[in-house]
Amino acid sequence: MREIRFRAWDKEHKAMEYIDDLYWFEEAGVHDFGGQGHYSEYVLQQFTGLYDSKQNPIYEGDIVRYKERNLEKAFNLTSGGDDFIKKTKEIWFYGQSFNVPEGFVKDLEVIGNCFEHPHLLEASES
Repeated sequence: MREIRFRAWDKEHKAMEYIDDLYWFEEAGVHDFGGQGHYSEYVLQQFTGLYDSKQNPIYEGDIVRYKERNLEKAFNLTSGGDDFIKKTKEIWFYGQSFNVPEGFVKDLEVIGNCFEHPHLLEASES
């Protein structure tokens, strides 16, 4: 079972806060993290349960850099190019899982997050 933990981006103070305890109140919209009530100034992000190659936890909203195996070269479909292609990606939750790169990947590293380092996504290949 994966560890459940969260962090929150404070929109007002432009700072990331790591959450030790998460409380759910039913009064006056305090429970609503989606844009209503007390927590409307926060964006809640969940821990994926995975770590990068330096053992840093990976959260939703993180920007990761990694090298992905060039399968065209590996299967001799092309003669040129590098064995691994450098890529950058924002991590998010979709359906039932996170889009953390897996498989033919190496050197996966968290290099920032989408709130504090959006410029890192501008040159993204994926």
